[in-house]
Amino acid sequence: MFAGARFKAFALASCVVAACTSNSRSSGPAGAAGATFVAGATSYGGALASSGGLGNGGTAAPANGGVTSSAQGGTVAIGSGGSAIAGGSSSGGAQGLSGATPGATGGASGSSGHPGATADAGGDAGAPGKPATPADYASTGPYGATKTLLNQGAGTITGGSQALLPLGNNNDPSAFTLFYPEGGSPTERLPLLTWGNGTFCSPTFYDALIDFVVSYGFIVVATNTSNVGTGVEMLKAVDWALAQDQDPSSPIHDRVDREHIGAFGHSQGGAGTVMTGADPRIRAIAPLSGAPLSDRQDASVAIQCPTFYVTTEGDIATPDSIEQVYQYTMPPAAFGVTNGGNHDEYTDIADDPHISGLTSNDGKRPRAAIAAWFDWQLKGKSALRSLFVGPNCGFCKDPNWKSFESKGF
Repeated sequence: MFAGARFKAFALASCVVAACTSNSRSSGPAGAAGATFVAGATSYGGALASSGGLGNGGTAAPANGGVTSSAQGGTVAIGSGGSAIAGGSSSGGAQGLSGATPGATGGASGSSGHPGATADAGGDAGAPGKPATPADYASTGPYGATKTLLNQGAGTITGGSQALLPLGNNNDPSAFTLFYPEGGSPTERLPLLTWGNGTFCSPTFYDALIDFVVSYGFIVVATNTSNVGTGVEMLKAVDWALAQDQDPSSPIHDRVDREHIGAFGHSQGGAGTVMTGADPRIRAIAPLSGAPLSDRQDASVAIQCPTFYVTTEGDIATPDSIEQVYQYTMPPAAFGVTNGGNHDEYTDIADDPHISGLTSNDGKRPRAAIAAWFDWQLKGKSALRSLFVGPNCGFCKDPNWKSFESKGF
């Protein structure tokens, strides 16, 4: 992406002509990850409850509102071969990991498994079980396909820039693109993410990456404008989505978890993501191959939430420059460099050497970590800490990553 005066001038890749002919799109499942993960394929022993929990090696019986056993409105406990039991907590049980809507009985706790999430997600945390691995995020998440609505809230953004990519798009720069999962309980509230595009790009240039994150139970609102480096437009998207949550005619009416909001974006959108981190409503961010160039120390110090910087080995933004911003950033924070890839690693349109000569890869290398990051930070899945923290963290050993580090967790 080519940034403006305050941002890095970045090239962006390639695309094929992909005209948007409808205001509604239902996508299929995202493709499998590009490289081999450390662990093998995910073993989903637990049944998927309608509230959106995911069993990982354990067993779970869905009941009212998607709970384990008979707990109402709770979440599915992840077990390591154990069974989830209803209600309260147990001295050795695991807490409900997905942290959806708490039930009246306090959620469910399991007889074994990982430590769970925060207290409001279920029972007390129990004894540690099998740690999470990158392979747990190797494929499309339990919420399945994504519903995409184009050109929502037209006229909200003033002075927006028309995106050039993908070629043939008709995305209104004054409007938003809304992504939400087709699966899960219709009464479950999901964390909200605001997305920022790279320069010259629209949200539909990142369908594969965004759809993958949404499949883990998130609502994403993306500004259509390709000029988001100040973060202002990304925060307007949050305002619009929160208003939609209160509008009975909206498809996300009563679906937004208003207390758990995050931001992510690519290139200039990564710079905008850093800027959103100063807003107290934003609880976690993930800038992808982008950060403010001028005043970057001041911008990064202003961040008030956990931050995960992602870049690629062959990025023209250079891993060193992104790492410098990471060093400026107050902890807690994480920083990862993918093993291979270029600046447009995150796009999903086939590369066209006449545009940039780079190669898009659907975000396959980093997308597992991006989804896991927001699952950890916005859904309280504390067991996922082991994927990000320590010299032997899950992503530290994942061949998709050349380097991976964290601080302050």
